[in-house]
Amino acid sequence: MQSLSWRENMKNLVEKILEKNKCVGSSLILAVSGGSDSMCMLRLIANLAPKLNLRLIIAHVNHSLRGKESDADEKFVIAEAKRLELQIETKKINVARFKQANKLNLEEAARIKRYEFLRRVRSEYKAKFIVLAHNRTDNAETVLFNFIRGSSLRGLSGMTEKNGDLLRPIISFDKKEIEKYCKTHQIKFRVDKTNIDTNLKRNLIRHKLMPQILKINPGFNRIMAKKSRYFGEVHKFLSNLAKNWITRNCKRATTKKIICDSEKLRSQEDFLKKLIIEKIYEYFNKSTRDLESIHIDELLSVINKNVSNKQKQIGSRIGVKKIRGQIIFYKPCLKTQTAINLLSNE
Repeated sequence: MQSLSWRENMKNLVEKILEKNKCVGSSLILAVSGGSDSMCMLRLIANLAPKLNLRLIIAHVNHSLRGKESDADEKFVIAEAKRLELQIETKKINVARFKQANKLNLEEAARIKRYEFLRRVRSEYKAKFIVLAHNRTDNAETVLFNFIRGSSLRGLSGMTEKNGDLLRPIISFDKKEIEKYCKTHQIKFRVDKTNIDTNLKRNLIRHKLMPQILKINPGFNRIMAKKSRYFGEVHKFLSNLAKNWITRNCKRATTKKIICDSEKLRSQEDFLKKLIIEKIYEYFNKSTRDLESIHIDELLSVINKNVSNKQKQIGSRIGVKKIRGQIIFYKPCLKTQTAINLLSNE
């Protein structure tokens, strides 16, 4: 029997992922930027839609960061949706204004507004998943970037095929495979010129550091995919230990304040205390983005000191104070004085 071509293998793998995640007969929101990754994903899933009885809705966000080029990306995706006779939802967002108003970095501001829109569209269409076009190369770059900036174990876990309402059906493909697929099938796509700006840290890793690493080990992306899955499994196991400890030993006084017995927490192993900090940070902020090892260590130093009236705050994301035999974790208010009053009101 003749072996399948690499193109057929790509299609078959995506089909298996969709079937495994029980997408048959469901609605899916496809996040399409117009770049090679999302256009490859769109073509693969659109070809499978009749067989799997899928209802596809394209969602495109115009971040308004590149002026006419951003508008051209939007028009390009709308034209492709029309050609494929698919429903499309678009949203134009002033990310720069949102970034400034909320004191965020540009990447985080864009991510917040993008997922806000994608989840609204998913809710409107009662779709099973938001489908993203992240690939194995993206994963390797993300894990490496997180390692360099001192991320926690969670950051080394990388991207997963499925994460809640998010599905990544091409996560096992390298960027080169995707580009080859687009070339072979004459799939047009847009090129975001900001992706080659090496003044941005992620692009510096992509264009300068990664090529050197791949010279040393051409299989680096595949290895990072396996290692990140392993880190993810370890993190999940340890995270459950931390979650159970919090449930048994902490009290949620309000949605912005969690209280633990100082001595009970201090007596735990440091690795568990770090994961407890991470879980509480996630509870306050709905994610662990921007939580770095240095932040955890700063909070841990307050917990480990055998003295009262010690306090440390990480921006507007999390604070910890030791007072009267208690460790109080809190979500800082806009005004420092408000946070202090919150802590004092025992």
